[in-house]
This record gives sequence, C-alpha cells and structure tokens, in this order.
Amino acid sequence: MHRTPLLAVAAVALAACADTPTAARPASDAVRFASGGGNPSFHKADYVIPGSGANKYGLVLDFKQTGLGSFSNVDYILSDVSTIVSYRCLNHQETGPDLSAEPHQHDLGSLSAHANVAPRNGQTTEQLVLPVDVSSIDCLQGGLHPSVLAIQFVGINFTWGAGGETFQGPIPPNALMSAPLFDIVVAGQ
Repeated sequence: MHRTPLLAVAAVALAACADTPTAARPASDAVRFASGGGNPSFHKADYVIPGSGANKYGLVLDFKQTGLGSFSNVDYILSDVSTIVSYRCLNHQETGPDLSAEPHQHDLGSLSAHANVAPRNGQTTEQLVLPVDVSSIDCLQGGLHPSVLAIQFVGINFTWGAGGETFQGPIPPNALMSAPLFDIVVAGQ
C-alpha cells in the first residue's frame, strides 16, 4: 500500500491557493469570452496617484491579466468622468500656500487612456495612465501661480475587450481616487 505524506498534499493545496486571482471577472463573461479559448482574470489591478515623477498628478493603473487564450489583440480603456484639482495661488516669493486662503477647484473634465496590447502566452502586464496637465490652471492675477493641494478622479472606469466584446475590469471602490498633494508649481517651468 502506497501512502502520500499529508504534508506534501497540504503544500500542493497551499500552492494552488497562492495562484488564485485577486480580482476575478464576472462569471457571465466566461460564456461570452469562450470564442477566444481563454478564461481571463486579473491577478493584479493597482491604482495609484504617485505624487512625484513624470506622472505625479496622473492616475496610474498597473495590471496583470491572464487567461487571454488565442486573442492576438486586446483593447484596454481607462477613463473618468471628471478630474478635479484643488489648489491655492502663490506669488513667486512664497515658499508655501497661505493655508488661511480659500482653496480653488478646477475641473479638468473627462480623461482617458487607451492601449491595444498583443498578449504573450495568453497574458499581459501593462500600465495605463490618465495624465493630468495642471498648466491650464490660471490664478487670474498677475504674478501668481497655482500650488496643487489635492487631486480627485471621479467616475473611474476600466474596460477591456477582444473579439468584438467589451468587459468591465476592476475599478477602485466607489469608482473614486483622490490624493492630498503639496507641490509648488512655478510659472514657466
């Protein structure tokens, strides 16, 4: 009689659980997606507002999707309904905003980012960015420039599609992301 050690069976069960996707797609998509021969799921979908670097004001989505089967191209679209920037106006001599002054808000409107991706081995790891350009913010008084205090992305939506079908991807709770920031934007830079 051959016996399998219980510890070996438990290790295999734990390994199987470790590979479980963190954000699965709705079950109804499985039937619609079957034409591509895959069983897609998101293993990672991280949203962040970096606060520094090239995309410091932007909304960055890093994601990994597997189970894409034989599709040669997959479209991903990240969008929002409204992007609101809170700021205060500074003169060139000030090193920080006057915290007693009333903050202003500027709605940059809807933003979107699109990528058409060719999966490798039925999977892809990508990044989409909703870039925010604060250069359109005007303090309306000569010699003043905006200092960004916070940014908010409202109505975030992430969709993906292949083979003529479009599916909902994972989104943040309440489809909302915001971050307090403090940055001095010097005019002309």
